[in-house]
Amino acid sequence: MPQTFRFSEIEARIGPGQPGLYEIRTLSGEKLKVGITNDLRDRLADHRASRQSGLKLRPGGDWSRPDEVDSKKSILAKHLYYDEAIAPDYDLKTETGRRAFLSEACVILVEPNSSREKARELEKQREGQGGFRYVGDVIIRRRPGPRQPAAGADAVGAAHCGSQPRCRSAAIRWADELRFRR
Repeated sequence: MPQTFRFSEIEARIGPGQPGLYEIRTLSGEKLKVGITNDLRDRLADHRASRQSGLKLRPGGDWSRPDEVDSKKSILAKHLYYDEAIAPDYDLKTETGRRAFLSEACVILVEPNSSREKARELEKQREGQGGFRYVGDVIIRRRPGPRQPAAGADAVGAAHCGSQPRCRSAAIRWADELRFRR
């Protein structure tokens, strides 16, 4: 049965050694990454840690080139490191910034499975449906230029949020949809 929760709830929601599929999404519902693992708890904890020490520059490499940086624990950390556009309010070049983004602005959807093979089938299916920001090679995503004032539906959403830095209503609706599908 799929379940959705925050990064801070990993240990409380998932037992050790549980294989399965996971999706990481922003609170607004943008799908970032889908993955599988033999141990959901450990894998998601690695993503949450997003350790700078897990990003290793190859000998003679340049940090400005993603293909010259290896990810030892979390490919998500590397994707975030090179993504200036996803969360302009967070410094994703730092471990602290990535951790804050994941804990404050993301949720995890988890589908425990009986085996890695079953999870692999689901992962291929989800990737085939598209819509995930981080699939394949890590690319540099530049911060967009100055934004124009919101119009139309965006203006309604901005008015609804008032002075809050992030509107959580879309995330709440998304989480409710997942909860009612069970």
